[in-house]
Amino acid sequence: MAPPQPPERPQVYPSFDRPRVGRLQPTLSAVVAVLLVLAMLFLASGFLVDSIELASRGVVVQAEVVSSRHGSKSDYVKVRLPDPANTTMDLIAWSGTPRAGDVIAVRYIPSSPEVATQDGQWPWFTTSLLFGAAAFLFLAAWWAASRRWRRERRA
Repeated sequence: MAPPQPPERPQVYPSFDRPRVGRLQPTLSAVVAVLLVLAMLFLASGFLVDSIELASRGVVVQAEVVSSRHGSKSDYVKVRLPDPANTTMDLIAWSGTPRAGDVIAVRYIPSSPEVATQDGQWPWFTTSLLFGAAAFLFLAAWWAASRRWRRERRA
């Protein structure tokens, strides 16, 4: 009697070399960091463009403060612009604590009065915070990627 034959095994094809999730994580982190940096730079450049436009095309008028809130997370100063704009709007930057009834110098663009600042003010904090955070994230992503590159070079 012939010895029993082992059962026939199905043909095994070589699998494609799929990267493990652990190897994708640094790349994914770098992509997310770069996207966050680009979003922050986009926002900061919007503030910068608004400020440059206000400085170059803006008109300075005396406006009455209608209402304000100071000392909270949602501070605001609302002013009433005189004719020809004749509208009420929030300032994007101001100094001190203007109260209702005060008259302050306001810079705005007559063709689009939705952006206004107190004359001589600029949203330094917001713009510098966005540019600084973008630079920090970029450097952090670069540092993490360079550590990985060095490890791979040694191996």
